[in-house]
Amino acid sequence: MSRLELCVGTIHLETGAIDGSETTLTVAELSLLLHLLDVGVASRHSLQTDVLGFSAHARTRAVEQAVHRLRRKIEPDPKSPIYVLTERGQGYRWAGPQPSTRSIPRVRNAEPNAFVGRSSERAALLRALDQPGIVTLRGPGGVGKTRLSLAVLSEWMRRTGQGAFADLSAARTVEDVVDTMARALGAAAPDVESLGAALGARGDILVVVDNFEQLLPVSSVLETLRRAAPSGRLLVTSRSELELESERVVVLSPLGTDDAVDLLCRRAAECGIPQEPDEAARALVHALDGLPLAVELAAARLSVFTPSQILCRLDERLDVLSRRRGPARHATLRDALDWSWSLLSTDERTALMRLVPFLGGSTVEAAEVALGDLPDETPVLDVLVALQRASWLVRRVHHGRARLHMLESLGLYVRQKLEARGARALDEAHDAHRRLMVSLALRMREQRQQEGEASLRKHASMELDDLRAAGGRAVSVGDVDEAVILCETVGTVSRLCGISNPPLELTDHILQMSGLTDENEARTWYARGMALLGRDTARCREAFAHALEPAQRAGLPKLRADALAMCARMWMASCDTYEAGRLLEEAVGLDSSPLGRALLLFDRAALAGHLEQYDVAHGLLDEADSAMSSSSWPRGHVLCQAYRAHTLASSGELRNAKEQLGSSIQQLLELQDVSNAGLARVRLAWVLLALGESEAAETMFRDQLAQYRLEGRRSWMSESLGLLASTLTIRGDDEEVGALTREGGQIARRTGSVAPLVWNLEVRSGWLVRQGRADQAAASMRDCVAMLPASAPPSVLRRALVGWLHAERAAGRRAEPAHLARLHALGLGQDPLLAPRVAAILGA
Repeated sequence: MSRLELCVGTIHLETGAIDGSETTLTVAELSLLLHLLDVGVASRHSLQTDVLGFSAHARTRAVEQAVHRLRRKIEPDPKSPIYVLTERGQGYRWAGPQPSTRSIPRVRNAEPNAFVGRSSERAALLRALDQPGIVTLRGPGGVGKTRLSLAVLSEWMRRTGQGAFADLSAARTVEDVVDTMARALGAAAPDVESLGAALGARGDILVVVDNFEQLLPVSSVLETLRRAAPSGRLLVTSRSELELESERVVVLSPLGTDDAVDLLCRRAAECGIPQEPDEAARALVHALDGLPLAVELAAARLSVFTPSQILCRLDERLDVLSRRRGPARHATLRDALDWSWSLLSTDERTALMRLVPFLGGSTVEAAEVALGDLPDETPVLDVLVALQRASWLVRRVHHGRARLHMLESLGLYVRQKLEARGARALDEAHDAHRRLMVSLALRMREQRQQEGEASLRKHASMELDDLRAAGGRAVSVGDVDEAVILCETVGTVSRLCGISNPPLELTDHILQMSGLTDENEARTWYARGMALLGRDTARCREAFAHALEPAQRAGLPKLRADALAMCARMWMASCDTYEAGRLLEEAVGLDSSPLGRALLLFDRAALAGHLEQYDVAHGLLDEADSAMSSSSWPRGHVLCQAYRAHTLASSGELRNAKEQLGSSIQQLLELQDVSNAGLARVRLAWVLLALGESEAAETMFRDQLAQYRLEGRRSWMSESLGLLASTLTIRGDDEEVGALTREGGQIARRTGSVAPLVWNLEVRSGWLVRQGRADQAAASMRDCVAMLPASAPPSVLRRALVGWLHAERAAGRRAEPAHLARLHALGLGQDPLLAPRVAAILGA
């Protein structure tokens, strides 16, 4: 233990306790005393910045106040000090005795507030320090390396009493390293050998060697010290690895969201600003990548802004987020990053500026292509490894493949560096990125044609933001062909991965471009229709219809056939089976490929199923299944099986349908066809409901509804809302039914989805009847029946008619014979869920 014998008593320099006194030195006072013991004479400037942690430009009397408080505790007469003397023009000087030993940690007071989080990282560091040697704590600027190392040092000191802290931020040479570490140890060591001997004499001491990144060329000095002190530990903080053979590296990542929110709220409270851990706070720390420095700087700004206001100004974060305390290189985010940038080579800076257009990170292969030839001809892989070791790039693994990412704040800094080089450099970087994304889009198209859609799903979502950005770039430079290729790929990836942001804005921009050929116009309209699939039936049908004429003019029979088939599906969703049938007949013969014929047969089978021509539907499905098998498209067979089960359910073979649907869902998920698996899951839930398994059905409907909300599939949402409401009605739970059917009906009207609208209105009419509003229910269902086209599917007509007649009966009015005859003609036993109402109508 280090002790300082003074007139007022013995001061314990590890804790600040004073024997025989109830007072204890605060962290700031103890740091001030230790600094004076170290340097003898300390300037006011060094005490303000290095000890108290204020900016060099801050106008404050904190130094004078700290000296005054220290004198009151350790001087016999504070008005006539004998220990801490004022040296006019120089600062302050220690004139008292020296400590009994000098193995004391030089812990700065730059960050005097409480340590937050990092329990797992602290444990990992302590485990790494179980063995003597060098441990490097690596991470980007502002990630909290110094804070964590001080926390670990404090714990080590409590265990062993042996520790020291050496801040090398100002060191540039071996001599600087030796001098700073010698002062931290309290040893007279003019050279490396002497320092090694002093370190070896301290046994299992832990020395924190802070801020070593600018000293990498002389890192061998640490290896010399390690050999001289075989029992000692060196904990080195650096933004880059030391590349020493004996080095053990612990990588420090940004804080998790919960810890980052905790840090924000604590730091705000320390400034007297109450801040709740609400969604705005979570959104702010997420946007700041959980980087502790950025979070603390944001906390300091909460005295002026709310978290939402800071979020709106994050484009200015490098300068807006600042504080008056702490080391000068951490005064703002820009200061922290300037320090790291200054340590990079020309090739490393060039590489970062070429990689910054990648929004979703890049694979190593893509980075190699993007970097090409670097100015100093350093091998690209070496540069990437150096940037990763220097914490500018973060390696993340997605589905077994490594990707290199830049934290958002770092990316903003690099973009500004790129912009500072001028418009030409900026254009070159973005154009290189665009060309790379076009090449990727073409490869994805080929992969999809050869291996199927499932082959894209694993990795394609990671490229989506970059493909979208490249598409916008292609529009801005007027390259229509590239824009269309990228737009189609964005649409495909969005649909496959269930992304709720389809490329609608991109299609709008392309359709307004000059020089649009018929082929590109047709492909863009088709891509727009696919983007609207499951979101807006009316607009989706309109987009596919717009693709027909340019496809015909361009001589693209397959594209025209696909657009006709998709139009037919939308007409079926709008309950016009006549128009759907006409379009499917027109599509016959346009696409002669086995897969094209199979898909057309599949659509015709779906139409026959809607018309309740089940024998015809099964025959067409058999033909489609055979054609799909010959086309080597494994998903086609599963789709046929799923729709065959759908048809069985509609015809009343519920148990057989349940078994086949369960098998189909499993196979579709194995093929990663999430979209069709979801549709099959909804149908299975309907079957479970019809079989009386209402709890299982409710769970399935709720899960699928949540998925559709996430994906923004509004048309499919409206169907799930009506089915869930029907489930709750059958279970006798009316609490949610009104809200669910209101939302489902509103969505169905907006999207032009007629069948879901009828379902929601029919379930709601029953709810209105139970609320004593039978007249309102009858009027609503009467309008619904009148709205339906004559060629609407029997199942839809039957449900609307039953809802109307049931409401009329509840209002005390008997059903007219003509309406009963129509109900009989539509078939009474086809829908088991309607059976109780049908019985009530006929019983009346």
